[in-house]
Amino acid sequence: FGLDQGRRFSRVLGVWHLQIVGLMQAGRPEKRRRLDRWPSYVKNGRVVQMAALTLSTDDSKLGVMLSDNGTTGRFTVSRVRRGSVAESHGVLVGDECTHVGSQPLTGKDADFLESVLTARPVTLHFLRETSVRPVQESRKDDPARERELEEQVRTLRRELRTAREQNTWLQVAQLPHVSPYLEYEVRNLDVSSPLWGFLAVRFQRSLAEHRQDLRSQTFCEAPALEVLGIRTISNPRLLQLYLAELDNILGKRRGGCSPIPALEHLKLPTPLSRPDLNEHLLFHGAAPDAVDKICKGGFDPRRGGESVGRMFGTASYFAVNASKADIYTEQFSNRLAKDARRTMIVARVVLGESYETKVARTSWSRPPDDGQGTPLDSVWAPERWSGGCVDHMEVMIYEKSQALPMFLVDYKHRTSCQCSECPKRSI
Repeated sequence: FGLDQGRRFSRVLGVWHLQIVGLMQAGRPEKRRRLDRWPSYVKNGRVVQMAALTLSTDDSKLGVMLSDNGTTGRFTVSRVRRGSVAESHGVLVGDECTHVGSQPLTGKDADFLESVLTARPVTLHFLRETSVRPVQESRKDDPARERELEEQVRTLRRELRTAREQNTWLQVAQLPHVSPYLEYEVRNLDVSSPLWGFLAVRFQRSLAEHRQDLRSQTFCEAPALEVLGIRTISNPRLLQLYLAELDNILGKRRGGCSPIPALEHLKLPTPLSRPDLNEHLLFHGAAPDAVDKICKGGFDPRRGGESVGRMFGTASYFAVNASKADIYTEQFSNRLAKDARRTMIVARVVLGESYETKVARTSWSRPPDDGQGTPLDSVWAPERWSGGCVDHMEVMIYEKSQALPMFLVDYKHRTSCQCSECPKRSI
């Protein structure tokens, strides 16, 4: 957020004052919406107006002063600088700042506010009570207006969810800063962390139905999985290899890479400093003894297919569906118990210019060349319904440094699970 020159604290009559000099979201001024034009809704007999402003690092400055009253634990606008962007957007003295990003400010102090403002971009949520008209009177006098307000609330909630999700994607996209003297480290994520919820939701949403057996025409229910914990992986050596591979692909793809629409929902935001290289979050299933080896040494395409088939050659295989990766979290000759604790890897994978194959390529050890004779960077296989040869999309890389293990998801199958694999496991 960069409080440097714009930060000023003073203790006056028991009130903490925090001078905020922020940066407004990029865009033309005429397209921005003033706070006094944001939708209103009825809450506890009062008409309340809410607004969310995203502050980034590359636009004009916003100057407001927030007051933190230690008695109420609320941050309210105590001053708006004349002629500032904040004034032009309708920020008024008395407006309450309720959240910074997904962090609520109620009951917090100025030190807490300073700590959450370090992330960039950051979204400030403001609230203003604009009327004291009772709810029942509002409904009686103008039911159409009440329906309109309710729809505006639903719209605003969707916008807030979208903004929070985008903010979390930006957090995920930030590569970790780790000590070069560290071999590797695995840390637990707090269950209250937005990142924990973000990954757990993506994990659960990706669960799908699978065939009862390889050649069966019967599909079983999607797995019923319970997330037990999520851990972060920090490995400076693998990180350096991944960064070097990004530079290598960038050297070949100065103009960026063709998007893969089927993977858009798992795509990481592209930094402004370079073109799009198709970085995605993908799932990888491995037996328990292999998970620690991957955290320490990374993915090894040379070992791809050692325990299962090589439908697309000797490569590291990744799944779009967590339920697909779940199948490979055990050796088929030595299955885990149904309720056993399992671990799945969530990896950051750079696909570069990727080749789509709709048929098996068992002999491949690298991607094919493009029309100019330049080697492509990865391969992906679409589902059968779109002309492919697999039930669920798969992604293959043939270079070790194209994938970076980022997270470990610990989970188990629920007792009620009726997926394709549970009947094959002991209780």
